[in-house]
Amino acid sequence: MSLKVKKLVVGQLQTNCYLVYDRAQAIIVDPGDAADFIIRTLADLDVEPIKIVATHGHFDHLLAATELKLAFNIPFVINAKDKFLLDKLQASAQHFLGIEVDPKPLVDKFIDNKTKIKIGRFFLSVLETPGHTPGSCL
Repeated sequence: MSLKVKKLVVGQLQTNCYLVYDRAQAIIVDPGDAADFIIRTLADLDVEPIKIVATHGHFDHLLAATELKLAFNIPFVINAKDKFLLDKLQASAQHFLGIEVDPKPLVDKFIDNKTKIKIGRFFLSVLETPGHTPGSCL
């Protein structure tokens, strides 16, 4: 038995969002946009999201995070080294896409190499991979 992964391509910049799930629990990884589509896909998979995980702080990976966080009342996590990018989310979306977007999601916890994320019967270990951004993680 293994975790299942559903890739969704979302938003104007065609960002990859992933639903990682086991049994009835899921995490949402990089919700780049299209919260309604993500919500419908979760319902189709019959899984309940328990957390939103950002692999890095670029705005195009986070545009649906606030809406999903509020819709499901679930935590949002990111590496602290990308907080500066998160703080620029609205300005970046305006600059690159010319659109107004929701406020940045509030961070519930910062993740690092010591973080384990539980999904159903499995634990995922966070691996910091700086390069793309200072706080990039897998």
